[in-house]
Amino acid sequence: MSSSFSKLNVGESAFEVVPTKILVIDDTPAIHADIRKILTPAQVDDELDALTAELFDDPSSELRGTDVSYEVDSAFQGNTGLSMVAKAIEAGEPYSVAFIDVRMPPGWDGIETIERIREIDDKMQIVLCTAYSDYSWEELRNRFGRNDWLLIIKKPFDVAEVQQLACALAEKWNLAQQASFNMQRLEHIVTNRTAQLNAANVNLREANLYLQKSNDQLTTEMAARRDADLKLMHMAYHDALTGLPNRTRLLTHLDACLKRAEHDDDYKFAVVFLDLDNFKTVNDDLGHHAGDEVLKHVARELASTVERRTKADHSLLDLVSRIGGDEFVVLLDDITDASDLMQFATRAREALSKPIEIENTELVPLASIGLTIREGVHSGPQDLLRDADLALYQAKGNGKGGIAVFDQEMRAALVERKRVEADLRHAVQRGELLVYYQPLVDIDSQEIIGLEALVRWEHPLRGLLRPEVFLDVAEEAGLIEEVGEWVINEVCRYASDLIQKCPIANDIRFSINVARKQLSQGNLVECIRTALDEWGLSPNSLAIEIAESVTIGNIERIQEQCQTLTEMGIPIYLDDFGTGCSSLSMVQSLPFAAVKIDESVIGDIVDAPADSLPLVQAMALLAENRRFDLIAEGIETESQFHVLRELGCNVGQGFYFARPMQADQVSELLLRKSLKTKSRPK
Repeated sequence: MSSSFSKLNVGESAFEVVPTKILVIDDTPAIHADIRKILTPAQVDDELDALTAELFDDPSSELRGTDVSYEVDSAFQGNTGLSMVAKAIEAGEPYSVAFIDVRMPPGWDGIETIERIREIDDKMQIVLCTAYSDYSWEELRNRFGRNDWLLIIKKPFDVAEVQQLACALAEKWNLAQQASFNMQRLEHIVTNRTAQLNAANVNLREANLYLQKSNDQLTTEMAARRDADLKLMHMAYHDALTGLPNRTRLLTHLDACLKRAEHDDDYKFAVVFLDLDNFKTVNDDLGHHAGDEVLKHVARELASTVERRTKADHSLLDLVSRIGGDEFVVLLDDITDASDLMQFATRAREALSKPIEIENTELVPLASIGLTIREGVHSGPQDLLRDADLALYQAKGNGKGGIAVFDQEMRAALVERKRVEADLRHAVQRGELLVYYQPLVDIDSQEIIGLEALVRWEHPLRGLLRPEVFLDVAEEAGLIEEVGEWVINEVCRYASDLIQKCPIANDIRFSINVARKQLSQGNLVECIRTALDEWGLSPNSLAIEIAESVTIGNIERIQEQCQTLTEMGIPIYLDDFGTGCSSLSMVQSLPFAAVKIDESVIGDIVDAPADSLPLVQAMALLAENRRFDLIAEGIETESQFHVLRELGCNVGQGFYFARPMQADQVSELLLRKSLKTKSRPK
């Protein structure tokens, strides 16, 4: 629409197009602001909080924009919106489109609001906005019948979706108003001309001519309305950026394939789930425009790969879709077997990995791919997508650009992880977590100089669980900070108690492992400060261990946290060094007080020294030059002990000295002060 008001002059009358009025009914002020920003960007008031307060004081208040295309009104409850609709109709200025939220406590929900509004205005076009799956399409059809005036949009909104829905629905409403107006006008003309014919046949030709013109205009307007409906239908089933079918259309096709499979035991089809690796980096480094270009390139390559398959067999009904973000799904019709599926996945990965130039930068898109073939266990489209997504998760775990085919073990693993997650959410509150301690020993004197805290889970049904069973789950489920804070506080509590009971423990340093999220996102420093103050410990009583893999990514934030801890007097240990995640340069980039050689390296130091020996020698030289401790983990034999002592490792840890032990066993060990035995060096 190019202006707020215009005249459609036909003969002696005119149809006036008033500003396109849009009503937003939502109990969340931010949603009103978001839609207003999208539809009337030049008119958004920066004083949102003040306006929101004013709205809640007077629910009938309006936030009116003066955009040349849209006039946006706001209501925070369904009954307020109904009142505004009634007033608008009474004033002869009805709304054309309403964006209505599903949930608006404490008043009507979106469905009841729609029903009440439609009772007084059955011409309004409505967009149902929801972040929940409260009502299925079947329920909405049963509630409202089949119609062309109701669409659903998911939160959070995509800007293009809101713009396109507002434009298309407003135009559809406007065309309907014009058609209704012209139809009434036409009827009036016909009546008048008939009366005139009875009085004077002289005007017959002129009246017929005018009637023909009116019919032509009506035909044109009806064609425009039909085109608008077709455009709206296309928008509802296609992705705006790539033009590919969207999730809605994909689910429709999957459902059709499942119905066919029910009646044809030999029919097989497959779902290919693709996710771009490191796509966020493209957006962050080159901007969202570059990211959009990458997505369009991927869409073209996938469509081309599928087209080559369908050219060989025109009966195939393959479908390429983008379901959101950097996720694409391909439906492969009439698959022969798993090898056929793997061939397609390999071709798709090769096609996507061709270098492209965007923003004067050469990029090589890389995708991880999850595959699943329809089996009898799939009861619906969502089951297929879930299994393909599980396979994708497995593929990503195998490394970038991986391909994995779904099997039942993946589903069992998912069920197991969900069970662990559910139990873990209550483990801290129920006191099921506990800490074991394993000594760190001075290799020359064999005296205990430190204790590494190792969290364990005393599960009420499964017994004692090691951290590898639940810590990854805790990190994925967002529970790692809660578990980590409990460990820090528990270690500080125990250290304070142990020092009082056994004064020689004052010389012992307690080391605590921290996860990536604790170090890069959480409040680790503040948590440690609080625990030290509460239990009266000096910072030097603790050491923080970070795994080698934690140093990959967000290095600036990690450096900042490590520097702060070091300045507090808490040394930083680099754990698991030698697992292949980082390099010697990483050791020099952070203020490490000690580096722990991973037990996988130590295990080969005697029997297969070709790979292990050079790494330990290099680290020993670097430790001597940079003055940090070199700790050998996983020492189990006397031969390993001798070799590592000769290489320059000054601290050891492993079963050769002591196994991890419960807290009440530590004080007894400290009273002996050393771990010397007759079989160990004097």
